[in-house]
Amino acid sequence: EDGITVRFSVVALSDAPHSISQLVGPAADVILDVDLDAYATTSPGALALRSAGLDASTVRRLYRLAHDLCVFDAAHDFSQAAPAEASASAACASEQLGAGPATRRGVADDLRDVVDAAERAGTVPWTDERRGAFAATLRPFAKEIIGSINIDEKFKQFVQQPFNDDGGAVAGVGKVLRATILQLDRVQAVTAVRSPFYAPSETLETVECRAFAMFEEVFGVGGHLRYHDGVQANRTGCLKRHPVDNHASIGVFRHVETAELREEDVVDRFFSEDGGGEAVEARFLNDGEATVHIYWRGLHLKTVEPGDEAGFKTTAGSAWSFRDEGGEVLKDVRVGQRPRNSYALHGSIVDVDAPVEMSFAMPADAKVVFDTGEGHFVYEGDRARPVKTYHGHIWRAYDALGTLLGTFTVDASGGYRQGFPTTG
Repeated sequence: EDGITVRFSVVALSDAPHSISQLVGPAADVILDVDLDAYATTSPGALALRSAGLDASTVRRLYRLAHDLCVFDAAHDFSQAAPAEASASAACASEQLGAGPATRRGVADDLRDVVDAAERAGTVPWTDERRGAFAATLRPFAKEIIGSINIDEKFKQFVQQPFNDDGGAVAGVGKVLRATILQLDRVQAVTAVRSPFYAPSETLETVECRAFAMFEEVFGVGGHLRYHDGVQANRTGCLKRHPVDNHASIGVFRHVETAELREEDVVDRFFSEDGGGEAVEARFLNDGEATVHIYWRGLHLKTVEPGDEAGFKTTAGSAWSFRDEGGEVLKDVRVGQRPRNSYALHGSIVDVDAPVEMSFAMPADAKVVFDTGEGHFVYEGDRARPVKTYHGHIWRAYDALGTLLGTFTVDASGGYRQGFPTTG
């Protein structure tokens, strides 16, 4: 098949109105894909802190302190580039650091681990003043923080993921997006998407209604609204200009996550004490005859067809499951401690880290090549003796003319001793 080249360009929001026409070109038809998360987005870490008792304004201040960000609210001008260091610029409002503890030692013991976890997760250097301001902001909530499970992990994820749920920023972001869209002359279709769980429920109606009002203003009224069955396209009531008979179904979208992420549920889904904390790999094989779905706790992550598999980075001890089309659990899995773990729907667990002793049965003049996933290499060892290899390694044998004699893929489920015979 002929390949296509896809070119991605990343520009700051403030630069988008000035650069979008040059990036797209005057003769290109455009599919405009608007991610509503640009208006506002939350995260499991932020919701976990709210669940622990921190109010919304405190959570926003902590995030801005951690990253040295401008105060993105109704007063911020999103058409102007945000400075690299908000605290060193007059171009935007920044969080005041105040007079906090002078050194890390000055942070009380009950908050030191939390502050350190947040600092390590960030990408900007923290001064003693910033560390002190962060600790001082947390001080009124010390009791709630100390009593919250996995609090260090909550702060780590909170700092690492995008976050801004200030409803006051919605209008400013929308103004710049509108200015950007007006530079596009050949828009043929518009799609609007938002990430499951990450769209703040408090701003969802404002965001969707502003976005669709902008679409009407720029493109006019009419056309067909197309969406997958099961998607609540008019959840917020913003699609009054699109009557039901204009809905053109494009089938069922099995990857839609319909569950709402609430503050009271976020701990069970993302931060329960079910893992040892060690990062491991988990692979799930569908050796059945029907489609299955892979869930991490209560979250649907992947649809796996018969004969296929899916791999994830996770933590040892985390809870996963195979489920059917209706969401019923077919098999529960508790991920093991090994660096790589494999699980089959019906078969036994394959220990992919256990060595396999493989013997050769082929002509003496055969050339043997093996692939461990990092390229092909000629095997120059003594083929009269077994070789130690591992699950997934691919071995091939060729005769003197380069004709393939046989291929053998190591499967750890076949036992410790295995053979590589050829027809030559």
